[in-house]
Amino acid sequence: MCDRMPNFPAWIACAAMALQCIAAAQELDAPDDATQQAAAMSNATPKATPVNESVPKARPVDDSPQAVGKIPIDEPAGAKPATSVSRSGQFVIHGSGPVERGLVAVRAEDLKEDLLRLLGAKDKWKTPVVVELHDGKGQARPRRTVVPNLFVTPGGFRLQLDINLARGLDLDQFEHAVLAMLIYEWSLRGRGKEVTGQRLIVRPWLVEGLREAIQWRINKRNRRLYAALFESGGLFDLDMMLTAGESGYEKLDAPARAAFRGSAGSLVLALLEQPDGRSAFRDFLGEVAVFDGDVPVLLRKYFPGLNISKKSLSK
Repeated sequence: MCDRMPNFPAWIACAAMALQCIAAAQELDAPDDATQQAAAMSNATPKATPVNESVPKARPVDDSPQAVGKIPIDEPAGAKPATSVSRSGQFVIHGSGPVERGLVAVRAEDLKEDLLRLLGAKDKWKTPVVVELHDGKGQARPRRTVVPNLFVTPGGFRLQLDINLARGLDLDQFEHAVLAMLIYEWSLRGRGKEVTGQRLIVRPWLVEGLREAIQWRINKRNRRLYAALFESGGLFDLDMMLTAGESGYEKLDAPARAAFRGSAGSLVLALLEQPDGRSAFRDFLGEVAVFDGDVPVLLRKYFPGLNISKKSLSK
């Protein structure tokens, strides 16, 4: 399916065909509206206000407010650090109370398992993700509540999420940041200090595309959104989507963000439907965060069946 795409815009038709086939196969198992509403209500969590974030880099530069090196955990002398470890051991959570740490550990592991299931991958993580929980008491209201950071250490890399809980756990920001950290970890496996000083980046289209694909595959995504996008031609511009950074994505209004997510999800699903798509996507994740070039070039490397024209890529 979709093993040939004569030009760049044809990915839209390919994505539509992929989604139609997947939807047809899963239609009988799709939960009804009442079930979806009940699940949404049970998973509802108070939203938090966002905090400043810069793109994680292997070596922070002047525009990054974070310092390189180990981050100390403030604990009273002689006190036992408040720490929880997730079931796979990859997420190490410090701070706050046991309930909050447990919630973060379970949510992070569930999301990782969904990602591995989507890609048909085994859990081969090498670098843990340290999660620092902050109660936010007495602090000014932050713009972003979940901040991912990447630090160079003598032993390799430190992946860290700083979470402000002043207004609870913002699940949307949390899932976005956790998936970004998992992609960074995937790309950094087996790599040493040769990437020190290199700018590392995971674009929002990949994070949101994977989130949408996961939700689609487990029947939690509203498929009417996709149908409306295809019927109205409201898909996000592909070149703009592939190059958008976090700040640009955050500035999108609600309709534009819905188009962005739907378009990113459609593209990820179309890639997974390529011959050996899941294997190719796993290899793609192994390089994407450290790749210093245009994303379409990297896509063409791992998905040669897309047959994207040079003219389309240069737009």
